[in-house]
Amino acid sequence: MNCANLVAGGARWRHLGPVILPRGPAGAFDSGIVGDPCIVWDEDLGNWRMFYFALGESFVGTGVAVARTPSRVDSGDWIKTGRLPLLGPLAENAHKFWILMDPRRPGQAVRLGTEYVGFFAAFQAGAKIVGRARARHLAGPWHTDAEPVVPNGTAGAFDARGADAPTAYWFADRGRILLYYMAYPAEPQADQPISPLGPCQAAAVLDPGAAKAEKLGPILRPGSHARHWCNGWIGGLQLLPTANHQWVALVNGSATPVYEGHGEPDPSVGGWARCDDEFPVAGWKFDLKHSPIELPAQLPQVAKQHGEGHNFWRHYLFVLPDERARIYYNSGAYGSEQIYARVWHV
Repeated sequence: MNCANLVAGGARWRHLGPVILPRGPAGAFDSGIVGDPCIVWDEDLGNWRMFYFALGESFVGTGVAVARTPSRVDSGDWIKTGRLPLLGPLAENAHKFWILMDPRRPGQAVRLGTEYVGFFAAFQAGAKIVGRARARHLAGPWHTDAEPVVPNGTAGAFDARGADAPTAYWFADRGRILLYYMAYPAEPQADQPISPLGPCQAAAVLDPGAAKAEKLGPILRPGSHARHWCNGWIGGLQLLPTANHQWVALVNGSATPVYEGHGEPDPSVGGWARCDDEFPVAGWKFDLKHSPIELPAQLPQVAKQHGEGHNFWRHYLFVLPDERARIYYNSGAYGSEQIYARVWHV
């Protein structure tokens, strides 16, 4: 698949319309936020399965939905099936669940032996960490490891405050899992003078038989002297193939710097990055020509009427076999987001 053809700004990505996946009703496990989608093909089901971040009044975790049919994936086409069946020491509050994928085939889940592998963010001792879970079927039940595969770093490290929003890809030729994650510093970072406390995007590699990943450090940092759309903080990263051995990535982030406190100040937007290395752990650069895809201030009135606004959070590029392309993301008032989509417009 050549995803380089889909790298473009907002003129090519028009808003699809009403909400794709709405919040649940009052009292539901996902009544607060629905976001951070990860969509893979489920061979057992013969259909697409979506894992999503779910926040309710007393629940932080993962929800699941399936497409109405393999070709119907737009507004009203996703059917919620409930909470993800997840057990184990790290299961509580496990969210932003991501299925291990083939890096050359977006949306294609990978089995290692007889098991699928998932990665997620969770809390441990007051910090965010990345955990791992395994299951024989994508529908579950899933079982977590006893300890994080990516713990938060030591004092002063780029990820001392936490590791969040993981994505993961199986490089069979190397026998390794490549993990990307959003890394929060606890102390100002000297390499980020404009945004010293802004989260960066980091990488790690994991031997499937190992308990912990080897951290490789930041691959995209905010806070450089060149101000741009993602120079305040950087969120999740979706790795996408091109026709050659280069890569593009769909990223969310913000130009707003983080000088004090912690978090992700407005506005969150989506955009692109590029890497020419065959194993994409170094050499990443922001694509300033085609990014950001759209700013909240540029939202058309009809999108606002459908509930979009304020921020465009975690982005996920979904390409169907007939080459119809969608970008899913969560948007809306902070703390009450839902999943919307943009469609590729030729």
